[in-house]
Amino acid sequence: MLSNLAWFDLSNNLVIHAAPLKTLRKLTYLNLEENPVADLDALDCLSKLAIRTTEGLIVPFETWVGYYFNRPITEPA
Repeated sequence: MLSNLAWFDLSNNLVIHAAPLKTLRKLTYLNLEENPVADLDALDCLSKLAIRTTEGLIVPFETWVGYYFNRPITEPA
């Protein structure tokens, strides 16, 4: 069983939905680099989770969501 999994590297895959990962209650690190993930709301129940960003930084989940989804959208130059 994967219930004790703490680190999970899913980089460079075709992960679209992260909801199945919410059952991994002990997950503290998740690498989702280079994935077209569209559904991250399910992961907010994992309070100790850190996400690896495309830039290679490891940040808390709330910080990652805030950085990618709480900034203004600007038109390309």
